[in-house]
Amino acid sequence: MISKLLVLFAVMFSFQPLKSQCQDMETYFTVQNPDRFDINWTEFYKINNKKTAEVRKKFPHILDLTYGKHVKQRLDLYLPSKTNVDLPIFLFLHGGGFREGDKAHYGSVAKPFVESGVITAVASYRLTGTNSYYPDQSDDVKDAIRWLYNNISSYGGDRKSIYVGGHSAGAILSADVGVDRSWLTDMDIPKEILKGIVPISGPYDVRDRGRPGELYTYAPTSELREQASPILHINDPVPKVLVAVGDKEKYIQTSLLFAQKLKDASVNAKYILLEGEDHADTALSLTDGNSRLFNEVIAFIKGRDSVDEAY
Repeated sequence: MISKLLVLFAVMFSFQPLKSQCQDMETYFTVQNPDRFDINWTEFYKINNKKTAEVRKKFPHILDLTYGKHVKQRLDLYLPSKTNVDLPIFLFLHGGGFREGDKAHYGSVAKPFVESGVITAVASYRLTGTNSYYPDQSDDVKDAIRWLYNNISSYGGDRKSIYVGGHSAGAILSADVGVDRSWLTDMDIPKEILKGIVPISGPYDVRDRGRPGELYTYAPTSELREQASPILHINDPVPKVLVAVGDKEKYIQTSLLFAQKLKDASVNAKYILLEGEDHADTALSLTDGNSRLFNEVIAFIKGRDSVDEAY
């Protein structure tokens, strides 16, 4: 059982200023260039910041746990209020085109998960503005998973029950670590600990150019772009995958194709199309305990049947 001291320690960190924990959103390309996007990304970040502050007031959490030396190699843990043991873990990876974003915006995701008895980890990773490109970001996710495997038992988690999900750029990263688990063997970690992945609203072939202002910053050479495309490297995948995308997004075909290729590799892969949702909506849906996306993901983690019938 998680000790009372541990929970008290977590609560001590509940009221740290949000802005001090994150990259300043005012510096983000999407915020500085709103005319280049159909979506109001400034409002998107403000909504998530507000929700994150509310989550931190309500639930035990520990911020800025280090899984590496770089300032971005940090993760936040959000814990269920009840002190149980052997809880599953959901690691969430934010989007932002690999050039912007931070874990501090996305504690918002934790609320419905911790309410459902799932420990939620939200990780930052190195961004392209610091001259980091593939495979740096993927390596960061692998190191974060290794940290969880080595440490999460102290917080009541089941280190053999880790799920990884991400939105947009985070979807690419969750897919990347899930399509070939050989890296787990290289780290001397049983590959069975990675139970499944939940990529949301991502392109899984990055050989095309990115969003406005990106060009090829994540994978700057043709060789790296090939290596960084999860859809091209389904070699030893996780046993189950949930691929989600909004019906107002441009990533429908790549999501369908990715799900099909996973099925061809004998993965229990499910594709869901989120009606009426754009690229921002799908991320916000994950913060809503009543949304189809959240209910599909929690059923995926808990091993329950699909919730399609309810939507």
